[in-house]
Amino acid sequence: GYVPPPRLPEEQTSTFRASTLLRQRPIRLAIVANCAAQGNMSIVMVLTSLVLAHHGHGIGAIAASHTFHTAGMFAFTIPLGKLADRIGYGKVMFPGVAVALVGAVLVTFTDFYLSITLGTFLVGIGWAAANVAATALIANRTETVQRGRAIGVNDSFAGGMSVAAALATGPLIEWQGLP
Repeated sequence: GYVPPPRLPEEQTSTFRASTLLRQRPIRLAIVANCAAQGNMSIVMVLTSLVLAHHGHGIGAIAASHTFHTAGMFAFTIPLGKLADRIGYGKVMFPGVAVALVGAVLVTFTDFYLSITLGTFLVGIGWAAANVAATALIANRTETVQRGRAIGVNDSFAGGMSVAAALATGPLIEWQGLP
């Protein structure tokens, strides 16, 4: 019983090209920031269980650490969005990437459970800040009829970065070893 929505009148449709979107410096920076946070998060989340298990922590402790990460990812998205709208997207997006990197350092180079769990939380909240601000920036700089496709380009790049980072992590660990 599905009935497709009516097509937009010709004057409301527009040609969309990702290359045209990427020529806009603010959008390109938003995509890069989002990809940096996404790639960082993918690497850290591949590593977290290994690092915690390597330090002798059980599945319950690993699950709790992942829970804090998930809380960081989603519990503060509304306040982060309001903050980005109020002070500027770059002022939330770029510090978000930095916070995610600080979290990655805590997960990778410390062996204390609470600092690793704090690191996973920081990776989550840093990812949320970068993702929310980048998405809002792209949405606000794109025509309404192109907005969904523009966000899709951002998500596709971030997804590609996530896959590449996760795939690279295993061989990197094999080659370098856990710290």
